[in-house]
Amino acid sequence: MLTLIYLFGILIVSPNFMNMIFLKQGKTNWKYILIVVILAVIVGGGALWYAKRPEKPYQPVEIKKSEKVSFEQLSTCNIDSDCILVSHKSCGGMIKISINKKYESLYNSTPEFQDSTGEICKTRGISYDEQKQIIEGQTPMESLCLNGKCRPKYVEETASWKTYRNEELKIEFKYPDNYKIDITGGYSPLAHPELGIRISIIPKGITPDINNPYIDINLVNPAYFVSLDDYISKTYKNRISPIGELSIGNIVVKIYKLENADFFYTFLRNKSSIFDISSPSKDFLVKVLSTFRFLE
Repeated sequence: MLTLIYLFGILIVSPNFMNMIFLKQGKTNWKYILIVVILAVIVGGGALWYAKRPEKPYQPVEIKKSEKVSFEQLSTCNIDSDCILVSHKSCGGMIKISINKKYESLYNSTPEFQDSTGEICKTRGISYDEQKQIIEGQTPMESLCLNGKCRPKYVEETASWKTYRNEELKIEFKYPDNYKIDITGGYSPLAHPELGIRISIIPKGITPDINNPYIDINLVNPAYFVSLDDYISKTYKNRISPIGELSIGNIVVKIYKLENADFFYTFLRNKSSIFDISSPSKDFLVKVLSTFRFLE
């Protein structure tokens, strides 16, 4: 627009141009005068519009900050192929953990992700993966996506164990050949109407001890409680604390430890029952639980 005004100004101040358009054979050239007036109106109006047009405020380009990812988010997943195994320095030594492969580069470039030693080891017990890899000497073979989290998968240890199956309770689990299943009435129905039968896994022919531990599975009527957490809170009243997690099928459950004693618990629920499962041996409890599944 400014260039057009500049060129028009040069033309109208040029003497030769003025004589050419305003005089033709000694007479006034109205045709050219009209053209000049029209051009003047167009150029003048354009110049006025350009001078008075509203200016848009300057808006700097917004630079989005990269999203901060927590250690817990590293293991989020949708399908098994999302997950990979990576090396990790834990409280007990080097182990393999499972993370989402899209975070592999971030994990490898962030030292604090690769090391969970230090203060954390003073406040929590040994994790399930530390138990499997450091204490039991197992090496995870692959990663699976379970309940939205990447989890290591271990070699099946219990393939030769016997299977207990209860169609009424809709449960199934395995137990060692030198053990047997003992079913009792559990607690008094008058004192504890919420409690049903007890299924015990006990060694054959000998009294259970530290080398031959047992497992009790107490059945609880869920109608007496709002939720599984409500049962745990009312029954144990902060006398147990979570020390790790365990994958059972497509769910993840917590392992609890009794305060000031080596006694361990986990809790499951289906439509008909709450299963209060306990043992003096965490190792034996974890092995049996790894075979546990609901039939429905």
